Amino acid sequence: AVFPGYGFEEVIGMLDADLLIRDVGGVLFQESVFKTDVDYPSWMAGTWDVEAKIERVLDPVAKGFGVQDNPAVSKLPWSPLGPRFRPGEEDIGKVHRYQLKFVKTVGGSIKADPVFNYVSMMNAFNSQEMLQQEEVSSNWWRQVLHTKIDAGGRTRADSTLRKVRCFGTPLCSRCTKFASWEIYDADVRSEGGEVIADRSFEFIQSLDFKGRRVWLPLPHLEISNDDTVEGKQRIALFLVPGDEKYDKARRYATTLIDISTTLRRVPDSIAQ
Repeated sequence: AVFPGYGFEEVIGMLDADLLIRDVGGVLFQESVFKTDVDYPSWMAGTWDVEAKIERVLDPVAKGFGVQDNPAVSKLPWSPLGPRFRPGEEDIGKVHRYQLKFVKTVGGSIKADPVFNYVSMMNAFNSQEMLQQEEVSSNWWRQVLHTKIDAGGRTRADSTLRKVRCFGTPLCSRCTKFASWEIYDADVRSEGGEVIADRSFEFIQSLDFKGRRVWLPLPHLEISNDDTVEGKQRIALFLVPGDEKYDKARRYATTLIDISTTLRRVPDSIAQ
């Protein structure tokens, strides 16, 4: 979905801004009544090998205001999907490798494959032992993804990732740059109902297609070779009601995580 009047430059600006604020009363931050997903450019269709590196972690509001994870998950690996949402100093510069898949719908639009991408990222950032893959379920009409995870110390937990709102910048047939912005709520609870992680975050990214594209003199026909996409990501973490410093943060993002990515297309003959 494209939000009118909010284009590429505005989204790109959020990747470099010193401060990000969430206007909880504004229309951009209200949960969509009719959920849609991001429409990606045609050149994103397929499976991609991804290398992602954390470049920096910022606490832009004030010292001591950054998101602090529950001590119960502090020894788990960092993951953008939780349950440990804040990276440590040891995570900066670390490279993670995983795959992402984007599929063409019946209507011809290109969408992310939510379950494939979630499982791939959880296995890369956390561990294959953490994610109970057979229990991943998705209700993507409501933009909700549920899974069972091992949250450390053999603690079985229910993880719910809900997309509040999202949009991508306008598409064009010859554009090689794209940006998107997604707002999520994440809730991780033990089987007994204890809150392990309750976090609100925004995922902002830019994608820059570097492949060689050749258009043939026929309508809508193109050839792509040596496909590579360079990307930038920013994860903006917000305090939630109940956090000790929620009111003092005044709706500003209290932790910003900047990540660089390189995506290389997997040939169809070997993509799973």
